[in-house]
Amino acid sequence: MEEVVPLSCEADAVVGQKQTMRFARAVGFDDRAAWEVAIASSELATNAIKYGGKGRLVLRRIDAPRRGIEVTVEDRGPGFADPERAGRDERPPAPAAARSGGRRGLGLGLGVVRRMMDDVLVENRTDGGARVTARKWVPEANR
Repeated sequence: MEEVVPLSCEADAVVGQKQTMRFARAVGFDDRAAWEVAIASSELATNAIKYGGKGRLVLRRIDAPRRGIEVTVEDRGPGFADPERAGRDERPPAPAAARSGGRRGLGLGLGVVRRMMDDVLVENRTDGGARVTARKWVPEANR
């Protein structure tokens, strides 16, 4: 099961958040966990729009090694100065656009994603832009 949401304006992040909430419930998350996944997807989508201009949100159901959801957001922005440190609880390095005078946020969104999701991978794409993949597993009690 997979859904793709194109991202080109802030309204798309809201659409993506709503789709993520519905998708997470269909995967088997309770309301609280589904909201956490939806908030994480919204943070990622907003960052892609803010720093990359546009991108896409991809929602995937994971069935092995256990059931869960994978949220991937890709953009065509400048990427991350240090993907390994991005979103850690220390002050994260700003995307290149923010360092060069582009729009700048508080730098807290990826930290929120790291706290709400179980696994997060931040990487620069070889063809330009960034990709953030976040996974959350359905708790044993909900399966």
